[in-house]
Amino acid sequence: MELKREGGKRVKVRPSIFVAEDQAYIKEWDAVKAFTSGRLLKISCDDNQLDKWKEEEWKDVRYTSGNVEKELMKTTTFERIAFDINFHN
Repeated sequence: MELKREGGKRVKVRPSIFVAEDQAYIKEWDAVKAFTSGRLLKISCDDNQLDKWKEEEWKDVRYTSGNVEKELMKTTTFERIAFDINFHN
């Protein structure tokens, strides 16, 4: 493994110089680091549209003649999407 000194210099050391508890931590950390490595870990994501719908907002418009008509004020489109995320290692 490699340590970085205060001055910025990097020094290679063997994990065996550490106490058993630290050696176990180093081993675990190294395994996680290898798992998340861009070289080993591939991530893909697919999206699937589950549902799609529109909601309309209507308003009564009153004319001076007394007539009332409905006027479309706003249309909002909604989508429900599921994401399928795959991790390959």
